[in-house]
Amino acid sequence: MQKNLLQKVLDVSGEMPFHERLRVGLCLTWVGGFLEVYTFLLHGGVFANAQTGNLLLLAIETSRGNPHAVYYLLPIGAFFAGVFISEWIRNRQTAQQSIVWQHTILLVEAAVFLVIALLPKGTDDAVVIVAVAFVCAMQFNTFRKAHGLAYASTFCTGNLRSAVENLFYGVFRHHPERAKTAGRYFSVIGAFLCGTMTGYWFVTFWGQLSILLCAAVVVVLFVAMKWRCKKRKCCAEQSRQQAGEGAQKS
Repeated sequence: MQKNLLQKVLDVSGEMPFHERLRVGLCLTWVGGFLEVYTFLLHGGVFANAQTGNLLLLAIETSRGNPHAVYYLLPIGAFFAGVFISEWIRNRQTAQQSIVWQHTILLVEAAVFLVIALLPKGTDDAVVIVAVAFVCAMQFNTFRKAHGLAYASTFCTGNLRSAVENLFYGVFRHHPERAKTAGRYFSVIGAFLCGTMTGYWFVTFWGQLSILLCAAVVVVLFVAMKWRCKKRKCCAEQSRQQAGEGAQKS
């Protein structure tokens, strides 16, 4: 019974775009959790995924007249650039191209992770924090839905709110679908926590190179998305050919 419930929670429609499937969202959220602990443990105890804290510190240090306030513009600017460039990529690519824009974002992520892993020892923490903020902005802006649900793959505040809201309606208003939705949000939160825990273990043993694990995950997602996209195009082409043959016979 528990297995059937889990299958219903993770059930995904075959018509849903592959990049919006819950399993893809779980993988990306795992990466988000990994990156949080990566920058926190290795680069100055900083959480680089979201920019609320940096905006707060920017305002505080500016109020104090501290020139150091300019430092916080770096990750904020990187986040800005990540969103801006991801939108630019989306608007540059067309449906006729061999890869869709989500694929390109994953390749950019993998490339940035590789560069971070290969940075020489002693590189300023700000370089890595800016790079991670840039990647997280691209991922956050690109992958916005999982199983038709709005979610965030790089932090959990909104996911937690949505999980509790749907749990309330599922339990106290007896809406089974809302309960399933709550389960999906809790699974996303669980993936984030798994990312932080496994990130802690790998960072402890591998240090800076541990980010290659994130690169491996996004490369696997890229290959899977590319394969599904190619398969879908082949099926569509076969359907058109069959429809054309049927029209000729008639």
